This record gives sequence, structure tokens and C-alpha cells, in this order.
Amino acid sequence: MTFNSAGEHWERFSRSPFLPAAVIGIVAALAAGLFAGSYAYAMADPTPRDIPIAVTGASPSDATQVAFVAGMDRAIDASLHLHRYDSYAEAREAVDQQREFAILQLPAGSPELDVSSASGSSVAQLLTQVAPQVSASLGVAVTMRDINPLQAGDPHGLAIFYITIASVVVGFVGAAQLSVNAKDLRFGQTLGFTAGYAALGGLTIIAAVEWGLGALRLPLAESWLILSLTMFTCGAVFHMFNSLFGRWALAPTWILLVMLGNPSSGGAVSWPLLPSLLSTVGQWLPPGAAVNAQHTARTRTRSRSWSFLHGQRSHVRSSGFAGERDAFRAPGSAFGRIPPPYQVAVAYISIRRPSHQSAPTTLGRAIDPRSIPAKEKYMTLVDANPDGLHALPGVVTHVVTLPDLGLVYTSGQVAWDRDGNLVGGPDYAKQAEQIVRNLDIALASAGATRDDLIKQTIFVVDYRPELVPLIMGPLHAGVRRCAASSLVGVQTLFAPGFLIEIEAVARIPAA
Repeated sequence: MTFNSAGEHWERFSRSPFLPAAVIGIVAALAAGLFAGSYAYAMADPTPRDIPIAVTGASPSDATQVAFVAGMDRAIDASLHLHRYDSYAEAREAVDQQREFAILQLPAGSPELDVSSASGSSVAQLLTQVAPQVSASLGVAVTMRDINPLQAGDPHGLAIFYITIASVVVGFVGAAQLSVNAKDLRFGQTLGFTAGYAALGGLTIIAAVEWGLGALRLPLAESWLILSLTMFTCGAVFHMFNSLFGRWALAPTWILLVMLGNPSSGGAVSWPLLPSLLSTVGQWLPPGAAVNAQHTARTRTRSRSWSFLHGQRSHVRSSGFAGERDAFRAPGSAFGRIPPPYQVAVAYISIRRPSHQSAPTTLGRAIDPRSIPAKEKYMTLVDANPDGLHALPGVVTHVVTLPDLGLVYTSGQVAWDRDGNLVGGPDYAKQAEQIVRNLDIALASAGATRDDLIKQTIFVVDYRPELVPLIMGPLHAGVRRCAASSLVGVQTLFAPGFLIEIEAVARIPAA
């Protein structure tokens, strides 16, 4: 009987396919643990650290600014890094370039905080939760706006992260398949095919998430280029490691791009909320660079007309509702030149309710203001411009919801489509049908329907009694009750051709 030594056993084992299979099994197990650990470490408990914020308006020594910033620091247990800008336009440019995550304005000592959900939804959510509480403790009003809101198909801001993951993984997996199944290609040919599937893959991602699912609205040229470059770069990273490590190239590629790059990209959790190591290195790796570039491309597309609209917002503030109507009538005004809506705009506004005003009511129940605790004298408003309505950002808000009172108010709805085109021409009935469609969209954004209407006000150009059934027919179609209503004959509305305008107040039904 012949006994083989341990060395002989090892020699046979090392020459067999069992050794690489065993090594791959161990590496795969370790990769699974490291993969889960890296994502849990980065995203399970986002903790604010340093949040860069642009400041315009009052001087750095302004008492309100000092108190507000100190209160925010304490509330979020982090440091707000304030960077002063001479104008709002410069601060907005810094936000669009991802250097800042919000803009703090202090006109006449009253804080205004503009957040950017599209740049970092987790940071924007944190600031919108904390700022009203801090302002309430200081006894001042704070106005909050979302200047780069998320899109309707991406309510949590994760779609950009997912398409980036797709381009990263497909990028290096495609390169790995080329190295195995087309290993006879020369180096230049390999890079050429890598560039080819990267370009095709980037277009396919856009086709799936935008054209197919409608989850995102992306600037085609910029996003296609970003996705293709990301995919090509990740493929090139694998080719590099393949030249250095041969068949083990997948391991360092996986570690660099998936375990380190994806969780540190800022796509799921914004960089200011990531651990300091990840927030530093993530911006230099392909996933982080891709997420940053996609955010910048989207915000730049949205901000092309921002300077004009910001000026219009100031004009409306100073001149009131009549001035807002005049702005639409004036030659060369905003009407007809504002681009169609690309996102649902949601902003959270906390306002102070002066104690000397008449007692508010909650669905008919009178409340004595003196009985309201100080912290409850701040009412939350939610502004929304639902996708499907013609958006006029910075000029008009279609829907304002008061969650504390369970009420929703709509702006006057007219017969235009989402692109601002008149629907129905001179036909009152067809215009009424389009208005009802718009009103349904507006109410649905707050979870209400026409059955929840409390009060509706109808403005009719060149009113005649025979027009009533043409207007009320579509408005009452499919509803079980009639709301309180006023019908007012007017000479004209804000623009020629529009014959009817309906504004409404409704309750928000209990969940």
C-alpha cells in the first residue's frame, strides 16, 4: 500500500480545477459580506456631518442668521458650512454645480431656505424637517422652497442611483465577457467593442427608464454621454486589472466599483450624510462622478430660465395678485415662454400665525388662538405643481395643501394642456372638460377628488345663463354631491382665448 504525502496531495489539488473553484467560493463569500457591510455602513444610518450652504442677503453678523444657524447646528447635530455669495444667481449656480446643497437668504431678518432635492434628496429632507422647528423656537417665520424638485416618477430620488449602478455593473461585466469569449481581440479592438456596447447600453438605459417607464425625464445628449462614459470607464478599469492580475481581475474591480464606489456615490445618500472617508473618495470614483454629472445635467436644464422666473417671483411679491395677472398680459411676459413641467415641485413652508387674528377653524370647529401652544402657531403648507399641469415655477403654485387643517386650495384652472396650449378653442363645453381634467390632477396630488370639494368659484367670460349647463355638466359628472359654488361673469381672463377659470377649496379625506 502506497501512502501519498501531504505535499503530493497538495500538488495534485493545486493542479486540479478544485483549487480555483475553492478560492472563488471563498472570495465570493467574502465579497458578499463586504458588499452588504459597505452598503450598511454607508446608508443604513445616514448621519449629517458637514453640510455646505450658500448664504445671501444679511451680513454674517446678523443676529437672526447667527441664531438660526446655531439652532440648525444643534438640531441636526452637525456643522453648516456657510459660504457667502454676492447674489442669488451666484449661489444658485453653486447649487447647480453641486458645491452647495441649499441657499439661505435673510431678507429683513426673516430666513428663507431654498433646498435642492434633485441634488441630494436626503439632505433636502433633513433640512425641511429641521428648519421649521428651529424657526418656531426663535419666533420667526421661515420660508422653504425646493428649487430643484424631484420628478414625479422618482419621488425618493433613487432613479439616478439605479441607472448609475446599471451602467457600472454592465460596464465591467461586459468587459469580463469580452475577455473570456473574445480573448483573441487585440487591445485596440477590445477597447473599440467596449466603447460600442457602452454607447448602446447608455441609450438602452434611457430608453427603458424614460421612454418606456416614464420614471425620469433626462436631458438626452448629456445623460447618454454620462452613462456611456461611465460604462466605458468601468469596462476599462476591468481591462486594466485584467492585464495586471489575469483571471482574478474581477475581485479588485468589484471592490473598487461596487463595494466602494456605489455606496459612496451620493446617489442613495448624499455626500454630507456619508461617513467622511466615503464622502471624500466617492466623488473621485466613476459611480460618484456619474451621479454628480447626472444631477448637474438635470439642474442645469431646469435652471436655464431660473433667473427670469426669480425676477418674476419678486415682481409678484411686490405687486400682489393684480400684478401677477398684469405680468401675464404684458407683451413679452412669462406667459407662453415658460417651458413645460418636467418635475413635481414640492416645497414645505412654515408660516407664523399672528395671535391677534380671528380664530381659525378646523373643519367647522372654532379654536381660540390663546389656547394654542406656542409651538403649534406655525402651520405647515405644502406647495405642489403636479406633473400633467402647465407649470409656472416661481410665478404660480397650482396646489397649496394645509395638512394640519386637512384642506387643499387650487389655483384657478383654465383650459390648457401641460404644455400651455389652449384646449377647446371658442367652445365653452370643451374648455370646461379640459378644466375638469386639470382640476382632477390638482386635487389628486393632495389625495382628494371632486367629491371632496368644499367651495368652487367659477369665472366665465361673457357670461350668459345658457352657458351654465355647458360648464356645470362636466364639473358635476361622476360626483355624488355638489359643493358650495359662486359663478362670476367677467370681461376677460389673464390671456385671450380662455373663457372659463375655476378655483376650488377641498378637504383632504382621512386615510
